Amino acid sequence: MAFVKFLVVLLLIYYLLKLLYNIIVPEPIRRLISQMRQAMRHSQGFAPPASPPRKPEGSVTIKKPSDASINKSKDGEYVDYEEVD
Repeated sequence: MAFVKFLVVLLLIYYLLKLLYNIIVPEPIRRLISQMRQAMRHSQGFAPPASPPRKPEGSVTIKKPSDASINKSKDGEYVDYEEVD
């Protein structure tokens, strides 16, 4: 009987500590996260994220590859084929 009483007391202590941990610990973590956010905003100078300039609707831009990336040989690419029996 004493062993069962010991287990019940042990479980009550465990759940009490778990409850206190869930109540006490989140507040300092929230405070730490808030401080980190403020530090990041301060280090970035409160600059909003940069977005590319908007083009009017319907405008089209065609980008051609540079001359260095174009293969100028007329033969094409060599492919080595193998016979399958």
